[in-house]
Amino acid sequence: LIEKESELGGRLKTDWVDGVPIDRGFQILLTAYPEVKRLLDVDALDPIWLDSAARVFRASGGAPVLVGDPRRCFSDLMATWSSGLVSGKDAWNMWRHLQGMRTPKRVRNLFAEKTTQRTTAEMLESKGYSVELVDEFFRPFFGGIFLDRSLTVPESMFNFVLSMFATGRAILPRQGMAAVVNQLRSKLQRTDIRLGAQVGWVDEDGRCVRLAAGESFKGDGVILATPGWTRSIKGEWMKDDALEWNRTVRYVWSLSADVKTFNRPLIGLTPGSKRITNMHFFRDLNSKWPDWVSVTAVSGMHDIVDIADDHEMRQEFKLGTGIVVRETIAMQDIPMALPQLRHPVYEPALESTWLSNGVLKAGDDRSNPSFNGAARSGAQAAIALHNNLNAHAM
Repeated sequence: LIEKESELGGRLKTDWVDGVPIDRGFQILLTAYPEVKRLLDVDALDPIWLDSAARVFRASGGAPVLVGDPRRCFSDLMATWSSGLVSGKDAWNMWRHLQGMRTPKRVRNLFAEKTTQRTTAEMLESKGYSVELVDEFFRPFFGGIFLDRSLTVPESMFNFVLSMFATGRAILPRQGMAAVVNQLRSKLQRTDIRLGAQVGWVDEDGRCVRLAAGESFKGDGVILATPGWTRSIKGEWMKDDALEWNRTVRYVWSLSADVKTFNRPLIGLTPGSKRITNMHFFRDLNSKWPDWVSVTAVSGMHDIVDIADDHEMRQEFKLGTGIVVRETIAMQDIPMALPQLRHPVYEPALESTWLSNGVLKAGDDRSNPSFNGAARSGAQAAIALHNNLNAHAM
C-alpha cells in the first residue's frame, strides 16, 4: 500500500488543535451505509450520536426553529410542527417519499431508476414539497452534504442518502474521522504500508510500480486509488480532465462564552446565507470541548466572493445567524472535496474497474460521492483483481 501523504486516509483526516479533533474532509459517518456495517465496528469508534434534527436560522438574530424526526424523538413533533417550515402536505409527501426505500435491495435499485437524469431540485419540486421546506431545509442540509446548494446532484444520490438518514444515524467518532482509518488499518495483517512515497510511474500491465525516488515494486496488478483516471475510447488509461469537483472550506471560530448553543448534538442550518450551509457548536458534542463553532461553506458557479475569505465568511455568518465570532482556530480549504457525477452508481461493474490489462481504478469518482461509494468501489476493484489472478492461475 503506497501513500504519497504522511498518513493514510485521503479525505478522512483529523487535525488536532488544543486536544480537540477537527476533521479535514468528511465530517460525519452514516451508520446505515452498507459498507459501514460490513467493515466497521461502530461502537469501537466511541461515537458521538447526532440527533435526527436540525436548528434552522430563519431570521438573523432570531431564535432558530427546530425541525426533527418525530419517529426518533416524539417530543420534537410539536416544535417541528410549529416551526413554520413543515406543512401537513410536506409531512405526507415525506412519508410517501420514504416508502419503499427501506430494504437493502431497494437501496441498490435507487441508482437504477429510469428518472435518475433529474436533478434533486427538479425531483423535490415534482413531489410537491413546499418552497419553504426546499429552500430553508433541503438546500442547506443536503447542500452541505453534497457541497452543492443548487441541488443539481442526481435524484438517485439524494434518495440514497435520504434513506441512510431514515434508517440509521449520523455519528462523529470521538477521536475524529481518522479513527475510521485507524480501525481499518488495524485489520491489515499482511500489508506493507509505505507512507510519504510518491509514485512516479506505473507499468501499463500492472506488474511494476516505480517511486519518484527510484525504488521499484513488482506485483501481479495495481489498484489505483488516485482520483480522476479513466479509460479512453481505445482502452488506454488517461487522466479524466472532464471530471469536476465540488469545493468546500471549513472554518472553526471561537465564540464568547455567552453565546447560546443548542444544548443538543445537532447541526444548525443557515438558509439565508449564500455560501454557508451548516454549522455546529463543539460544546454541544462534548461538554469538555471549548466554545468553538464549526462552519461549512461551499462555492457556487457564479460566486464573486471567495469562500476562503475569512472576513467575508465571518460577515455572512453573522448575517445568517446573528452570532459574532472571535478568533479563527482553523480554516481548511478542500478544492477536490466531492466529485460531480451525472450518473452515479451503487458500485461499478467489475469489468469497468479495469483501466488496462493489469491496472484497476477505485474511488468514489467511480461510483458515487460518499464513504460508501469509495469503500464499495475499492471492494469491487479487489474482487476483479482477485478473479483475474485466479483465472490465470487455473
